[in-house]
Amino acid sequence: MSKLFRPWRDHSFQLLALALAIAAFALSAVIFLRAELDQRFSISTAEALGGDLVLASSRAPEPKQLSQLGEFKTSQIIDFSSVLVHNDALLLVSARAVDSAYPLYGQIQLAKNRFGEEHAQQHGPAPGRVWVADQVIDRLNIKVGATLTVGNKPLQISAIIRQLPDQNAGFYSMNPRIVLNSVDLEATGVMGPGTRIRQQSMVAGNSESIKNLGLELDKNLRPDQSLETVDDAALRSMGPLRQLSLWANLAVLLISLLCGAAIYLATSQRVRPRAS
Repeated sequence: MSKLFRPWRDHSFQLLALALAIAAFALSAVIFLRAELDQRFSISTAEALGGDLVLASSRAPEPKQLSQLGEFKTSQIIDFSSVLVHNDALLLVSARAVDSAYPLYGQIQLAKNRFGEEHAQQHGPAPGRVWVADQVIDRLNIKVGATLTVGNKPLQISAIIRQLPDQNAGFYSMNPRIVLNSVDLEATGVMGPGTRIRQQSMVAGNSESIKNLGLELDKNLRPDQSLETVDDAALRSMGPLRQLSLWANLAVLLISLLCGAAIYLATSQRVRPRAS
């Protein structure tokens, strides 16, 4: 037992062991930090995008494309501009019609009144209901529970939108936002010829299947269609993560160099007496 602890009495051996431990800890910390950042960034990117893959177009996908999407969990949403009518007041808004699967990722933050507390919800509004942004409440001077007319369809306000998980991905507008159920869309009559819409097919799945789906869809894209994946979105928004990773790697490199110098000096001190 005494032979086991004898080297630890040497200060140079203690310095050598400390340098090795610091270097190993620094390298392990950066590896785990990068893995954690990549995982969290991938999840947040999928939430912001609305899915692992998004097929966007100005009209409905082709039947063949719908059959390819049918193998996955999907959500169909339609973004368009419309005018709200309340009494004699008119208000131009950015409207979104969502199905029962929306949202695929994240949660919707809502409130029951203008300054009410937020609560999370994992599905869109019920048929006959509409969610509106704060600006709609203020500009039309109405409250939750009032009825608004979207096109030809009267809809009751059931909540105020605080945050949509994917509102930073293609749903940005200077106009106030509203969200309705896609079941009510036809009754509004706003989807007539010439109406400008943005239809998005959001898809959730594992990375390998999404990659294969993207390759298949890319072969038959119409001129008005575009594909976007989590990897594509991440490439555009990974600037801060790359900078953080760069600084972390530089810090580990510096620590490794200092530890290497300490190991060299400690080894030299241990070898010198034996050489003499």
